Amino acid sequence: NITINATILNASDLAQVTLTWNETNHTIYDSTTKLLLTFDNITSIGDTSTTITDQSQYNNNLQLQGTAHTTPNGKYGSALELNGQGQAQWKNGDHETLNIADNNYTLSIWIKYSYNTTKYYGMPIIDIAEPGFTPYMLTIGGTAWNQDPGSIALVHNTNRYQGAGSNLNDNQWHHITTTHTTDNTVQIYIDGQNVSYTYVGGAQ
Repeated sequence: NITINATILNASDLAQVTLTWNETNHTIYDSTTKLLLTFDNITSIGDTSTTITDQSQYNNNLQLQGTAHTTPNGKYGSALELNGQGQAQWKNGDHETLNIADNNYTLSIWIKYSYNTTKYYGMPIIDIAEPGFTPYMLTIGGTAWNQDPGSIALVHNTNRYQGAGSNLNDNQWHHITTTHTTDNTVQIYIDGQNVSYTYVGGAQ
């Protein structure tokens, strides 16, 4: 593994960041990045104890509610800690830029999960279900389809795709990436490994 750390300062008009690796360009930030949250409580960009500032170009900021709070004990820097008694919701505003489910899209997140009670339809990690949107979400656990209580699933509209062998209820950090294309091709990656998935039926 190779870790690359980069710091960009005083770049309020930043439009694109590209990493060139082995003569291949990998664009990691541009106008197609619809949501970028670090949870690092950076006051200079607008973070507060109750507000998480979206660092994409679209200001899809989050409002922390209940016991939801940031913690310095993240995988890299800080993280958002949820214990079932709080949540993070969009602040007032237009979130049309998150209405992406009718296009190709990627969801990517670091999670550390430990939960003693299993929800029937799983715990939502990312849940985009605004009125008028084609809903999509990333969930973990759930017993509705007899899947492992620590497994990852991508829910797109009413379709659920369950990652095979993804028992992540182990209180360890894992990197999750899922992709969905307009022809309903799905990929699920756990810690960099492309895992198989099963279509397990409609979601609620």
